[in-house]
Amino acid sequence: MTIDELIAGTSVAELEDDPYPLYARSNVGSFVALLGYPLVVERTLGVGDLVCGELDTISNDTYVPTGDIDRFEFSVAATLRAVLQLDWVEAGDYDLWLESHGAPIDSSHGPAYVPPEAIQRQLSANDDYVVQVDGWAGAPGTWTVTLE
Repeated sequence: MTIDELIAGTSVAELEDDPYPLYARSNVGSFVALLGYPLVVERTLGVGDLVCGELDTISNDTYVPTGDIDRFEFSVAATLRAVLQLDWVEAGDYDLWLESHGAPIDSSHGPAYVPPEAIQRQLSANDDYVVQVDGWAGAPGTWTVTLE
C-alpha cells in the first residue's frame, strides 16, 4: 500500500488526530504521512512545502539534546537557494539541523525561546537531505519546517 492509498479520503481533522503526528503538506494542501526513523518524505519538496511534527519531551544534558528528536529526509527537484524555517508556538528553545551525505552541513540553534530558527543555503537537485528538529529547553509542543 502506498502512502497516497493509506491516506486517500482521509480528512485533515482525522490526520491531526492520528497517533503518528508527523506529516508533510504540499503547498497545494495534500498530506503525506511520514513513517519510520528517520522519517522519509516520499517525494521531493518544493518552495512553500511544509513539514510538521511534535516534540513530546525537551531536555538536554548540558552538551546534547536528550529529549524527543524528530528527523525527516527530503530532496529538491532543482538546485535552489532556499531557506528552511523552523517555527513553533510553545515557550521553548527548539533547534534546526541539516545533514547531507551523512554529515551535518548547517544548523540554527540560538539560545532564544522565540521562533524562528532558519537555515539559508544552496540545496542541490536530487541530493538527499535530512532535517533534525530537537528541543534544548522549555515546553514540548508542535513545530513546522517550511521550505522557502
